Amino acid sequence: MAYVDAPVSGTVVGIDIETTDRDPSRGYIVNVGLAFMELAPGATSFNAFAGFCGLPSMYGEKGVPLESIHHITWANVKDHKPFREDAKVQRALLAALSAVPFMAHNAAFEDSWFMLHLNGYAEARKAGTILPIDTRDICRRVDPDTRVLPHESRPASLESWARRRGTLAKDENEVHLGLDDVDLMLRTVLAEFSERNMFA
Repeated sequence: MAYVDAPVSGTVVGIDIETTDRDPSRGYIVNVGLAFMELAPGATSFNAFAGFCGLPSMYGEKGVPLESIHHITWANVKDHKPFREDAKVQRALLAALSAVPFMAHNAAFEDSWFMLHLNGYAEARKAGTILPIDTRDICRRVDPDTRVLPHESRPASLESWARRRGTLAKDENEVHLGLDDVDLMLRTVLAEFSERNMFA
């Protein structure tokens, strides 16, 4: 009820990261994508950013872990600084996340990685200047389809949700690359809010 009790409005930043492990204490961030968007009918994203992050040289021989999911290769990351060593990217990302609420599909994933890998993030979260919004939670609570579709079809996954809302064609797949997934997520959120007449 809280989601539909008041009209939706305001600006958010959508974010998605690709990593070499599911555990933030054991892996690296290799790709970041973000874009800002006003929550309004027909809105489009702006101030988009996409960037690769480097890895230790041993991965030049071993290959990039989870490449089968995100398709990021050593050639993509070899000339970039590792995320934790790139002070410019760290400062810009923290500023973006502190400026407006951030949206991510399964935001707990990004939150857990930033807690360990983004300088100043934990302090900002504790102070309340960073506010995560989980679009998977929005999907589960607002889209009635998630209550009737079989669990094994993963109805709250971004790919499944986007297909139902028409933001991803039935013969297309989620890209699993930062900015592409941010764009898909934001367009799907807008489509859901429009479907439910949730805008101001």
